[in-house]
Amino acid sequence: MRLKDMKRSSKVMNRDDMIELIPSFLQKPGKYSDIVLFTKVQLRRNVREFLFIPKADDDERKEILSSIRAMYSDIKGFEYSGLQNMDAGVRILLREKFILPSSATNDPFFKGMFYTEGLDRVIIIGDQDHVKLIGFMQGLAPSEAYTSIEELDIMLSKEMGVAFDKDFGYLTASPHFTGTGLTISAYVHLPGLVVTDRIREVKDRTLRSNAGIRPVYETGGKVPGALFIIENTKTMNRSEEELIDEMNTLVQDVVKLEYEARSFLMEKARIEIEDRIWRAYGVLRYAMCLDVEEFLNLISAIRMGAGYGILKGMDTGDLNRLHIVCQPEHIRTLIDLTSEETDECTKRAELVHSALGG
Repeated sequence: MRLKDMKRSSKVMNRDDMIELIPSFLQKPGKYSDIVLFTKVQLRRNVREFLFIPKADDDERKEILSSIRAMYSDIKGFEYSGLQNMDAGVRILLREKFILPSSATNDPFFKGMFYTEGLDRVIIIGDQDHVKLIGFMQGLAPSEAYTSIEELDIMLSKEMGVAFDKDFGYLTASPHFTGTGLTISAYVHLPGLVVTDRIREVKDRTLRSNAGIRPVYETGGKVPGALFIIENTKTMNRSEEELIDEMNTLVQDVVKLEYEARSFLMEKARIEIEDRIWRAYGVLRYAMCLDVEEFLNLISAIRMGAGYGILKGMDTGDLNRLHIVCQPEHIRTLIDLTSEETDECTKRAELVHSALGG
C-alpha cells in the first residue's frame, strides 16, 4: 500500500491543556440528561490486508498505525496524538473523562487517536481492533451518536477496505463484537433504583434485551455514585438500525423505572430523602476533606436533589464538570501544576467549596 504524505503532525497533549478540558457532551443538556449523562456509540473495524492486532507483531502494528493515520490525515476538525508519546498522566485524565478505555491507557504502544476539540468524536487506532470509531452525545441519543461517526466508517471502507464476511458481518479481534461491530452504551444515574433495591429488576430487563448493566465505579461490591453503564451484548444478526432502536427503547424503559422509583421515594419517604439531599449539600459545602468515594456518593444525592427541584440553580453541566475535576488524577494534576502543599482529599474539598459558592 502506498501511504499518503502525512500532512498533520502529531500534537502532544499536555496536562495544562487537558486539566481544564471538559468534553462537550458532558456540558450540554440532552434528552433525559437528569438521568442519562451521555450516550457512547462505538464501531470496531479491521482493515482487510492486515492481521488482527492480537496476531500482529510489532512491525505490522507499526504499519497498521501509520497506514490508518495517513488515511485519516486529511479529515477536518480533528487533531492527532500518538498514545505512546503521551504522558501517562494525560492518558489517565482522558480515561477519567470517559474518552480512553483502560486498554489504551495502560498499554499505549503502537496506538494513536484522532479527536475533535470537544472530544465528542474519537478515532482510536491499534487498540484491540485496528480502528475504534467513537461518537459521544449528551443525554439519550444513540441515533445521533451513530450518525456522527458514520462518515468516518464509510471513509475507512472506501479507502482501505475492511474485514467483512457475508455470513458473519464485520470481523473483529474478539468474536463477541463480530456482526455490526457496534456497541451502544448509555451512562446512567440510578439512585432511585439503588435506594429501592430494584437494580436486579433492571439487570433482568437488560438481559432479556440482549444487553447488560454494570457499575461505572465499584469498590468492595459497592457502587459509589449510583452510576451505571447499560450496553448491548449482541452485535450479530441485527442491523445497526435495529440495535439503535432496541437500545433506545431499553434505556427509555430504565429511565421510566428510575422516575417511578424517585416518585415512590418522595411519596413514601419525603422527609428522609430531603434530609439525605440537604445533608449531602451541607457536607460538600463545608467539609475540609473528601475522599473520592464519599464525593461520588454525595454528588449523587446532589444530582437527585437537582432532579427533584429541591436544590435550585444546579445545572447538569456544572455537576458533570465537578464530577470530572474531582477524579483522582485530575486532583493530583492540579496539585502538581500549582505546586501546592496539600493532599488529594483537602484539594477535592476546596474545589467543591468553590463550585458550590464557598
